[in-house]
Amino acid sequence: MTLNRRDDFQQQIVREFGFGSGDDSWIVQLRNAVHSQALGNLGRYRLIEEVARGGQGVVYRAIDPDTHRQVAVKVVAAGRMASASRLSRVERELEAIAQLDHSSIVTLYSAEWIDGVPALIMKWVDGLPFNEWARRQDAVTLDHDGGDPVARPRSAIQIATTMIKICEGIQQAHQRGVIHRDLKPSNILVDSDDNPQILDFGLAKSLQDSGAADPTFRGSRSRFLRVFVRSFMPRSVLSTP
Repeated sequence: MTLNRRDDFQQQIVREFGFGSGDDSWIVQLRNAVHSQALGNLGRYRLIEEVARGGQGVVYRAIDPDTHRQVAVKVVAAGRMASASRLSRVERELEAIAQLDHSSIVTLYSAEWIDGVPALIMKWVDGLPFNEWARRQDAVTLDHDGGDPVARPRSAIQIATTMIKICEGIQQAHQRGVIHRDLKPSNILVDSDDNPQILDFGLAKSLQDSGAADPTFRGSRSRFLRVFVRSFMPRSVLSTP
């Protein structure tokens, strides 16, 4: 690396992470990026538990005090330290889910900017990953006398019926030009009524764009909210009686 290129790289690090900003705020941001969020409040949402953490995002089960319902709150794992490409992934997920309206695809309630990072507020799905659900035995009552439930293996018909629901959800996504690109058992939750919910559209690609990361996205609260209004609100208005 030449001297000029090295200097440019160092200046980029300073701009991205706030080193040399005159205070130690970057240390707090770095600590928050690698440690779990202390349970409490995230914005107006009361966090109950962290349910999933990956390289890209963190999902919490939370309570929305305005509606008193459980919701899933998804934020980027690195928080304010997130790169432009990771923030663009949140934007892609927002645009993808907002185009879809199917019983087998997780419902997006809103998109918000909380503590300096974008957050997706979605329906809370109390279920199992598809592969665990398929392996788990189904408890049923075999008599009419109120006897104890008897466990039996989940039937091939049950599994096939749920698979059809998943395929119908993906079919709608494809019809609307959205390719999931990360469909796997862990990204499909099945609830107690055998209804699947397809999750995690972070790698989704719309056939209407290139899917490339937008380097101008980082820290752009107004852009993120514009994407939400452009993608989600028209469908909400049209579905209102």
